[in-house]
Amino acid sequence: MVIIDGVLQGFLLGLSLAAPPGPVNAIIASKSLRNWQNGAMIGFGALTADMTFMVITIFFGELIPESVVPLISFGGGIFLAWLAYSSLRSEASYTHNQDEALNGKSYFVGLTMGLTNPFQIMWWVSVGVPLVRNLGTVIFLGFVFGIALWVFSFSFLVNKFGVSHKFAFAVKLFSFVTLSFFSLYFFYRALPPIARWIVGFMISPISDI
Repeated sequence: MVIIDGVLQGFLLGLSLAAPPGPVNAIIASKSLRNWQNGAMIGFGALTADMTFMVITIFFGELIPESVVPLISFGGGIFLAWLAYSSLRSEASYTHNQDEALNGKSYFVGLTMGLTNPFQIMWWVSVGVPLVRNLGTVIFLGFVFGIALWVFSFSFLVNKFGVSHKFAFAVKLFSFVTLSFFSLYFFYRALPPIARWIVGFMISPISDI
């Protein structure tokens, strides 16, 4: 049951992060209008970047002292709250007007965008490490599946039906709710130990008198 819960949480988180309108989804939509496979390869390139950061987090996240994790969790909560707000405030569009400038292979375009995206890097530093500590590596199985499902289905549906304003708004709303939930979860995990540190710091000088 714990494994299933972890996979489900990872799936929802991956889906909520992959779905909002942004540069990667704009290019996926633009490419998919002509050929859904090209659009999907953009997304899978970006997913490969996520998996690269995921491996680094799993193997090197353990080097971070346990006492620092609550602070990272708190930063992750702030970052997720900002992502939730940004997803709600962003323009409800998946259009892209610079498709002709993309002359490279679709997969490597997505991979390069993912590896050089500061928001993607920040997410793994501030969110990925606490996820490994609190929920274990199993959450990333659902995370990868959620992103992969979005990439495949979004590319295929855009090629077949295009993208409506109502669909874009529904995606924004789903992402806002899900990201807000995980932001609150991170604050819930981070604030009690931080509060204990503050209380302990305030009491220590008194006990030394």
